[in-house]
Amino acid sequence: MTFGHRTMKRKFEGKRALVTGSAKRMGKAIALFLAENGASVAINYLMSKKEAEQTAKEARKFGVKSFAVQADVTDPAQAKELVERVALEFGGIDYLVCNVGSFANKNIRQLTAKDWMDDLQTNLNHAFFCCKAALPFMEKQGFGRIVNIGYTGADRIHAKTRPTAYQVAKNGVITLTKSFALEYAKSRVTVNCVSPGIMFNTKSRKTRQGLEKLVPMGRLATFKDVLRAFDFFLSDDADYVTGQNLEVAGGYQL
Repeated sequence: MTFGHRTMKRKFEGKRALVTGSAKRMGKAIALFLAENGASVAINYLMSKKEAEQTAKEARKFGVKSFAVQADVTDPAQAKELVERVALEFGGIDYLVCNVGSFANKNIRQLTAKDWMDDLQTNLNHAFFCCKAALPFMEKQGFGRIVNIGYTGADRIHAKTRPTAYQVAKNGVITLTKSFALEYAKSRVTVNCVSPGIMFNTKSRKTRQGLEKLVPMGRLATFKDVLRAFDFFLSDDADYVTGQNLEVAGGYQL
């Protein structure tokens, strides 16, 4: 961005970021938002190599470094190797966004052991593995921002018969976020959580009207809505904010 003859510094200029599961959808939107604002960003994927490489290509158009890297972040060894590679390529890591997560939308009677394990592994365990790997780098450099992905209502314990595994996993993400925030508060590292409500995406488009009726504000969440929360948590304005969960849900589940 320019103003007259002077180049204005972008908000996240020079920062180094890793966004898990960033080949498509929300993860891609977050990665490109970071790149547009000056951060170099690593695009993590498991199966979507073509999409990840395209996202990295789009990110580089903003004049930052970006590359696609495959890793199964539900495996602690691969999560650690991923973080270490990103830190090596970029010379450090400033931002970590834990975006990976599956969603078994089943009644608890139909929920299988695999459904249960998948939701816990992708939503909760992956966040633990990646945070554990990134926090030592951030602590050593005296700066870091971690943002995990929660779910609206996850910080309030309510019985749910659907989606039980997902809800339990996101309950855990909130607790994990607060625990890491407390442990690393003296290291200038903040750990927060963004909890979207019902998103308008390819999975919900056919039933949009029905879903909108569940939201007091009358519309579903967009990527832009959610990115505003990331904008805050990653900015200097949030230097004194840690261990917090911000719901972006239009009043859903209040």
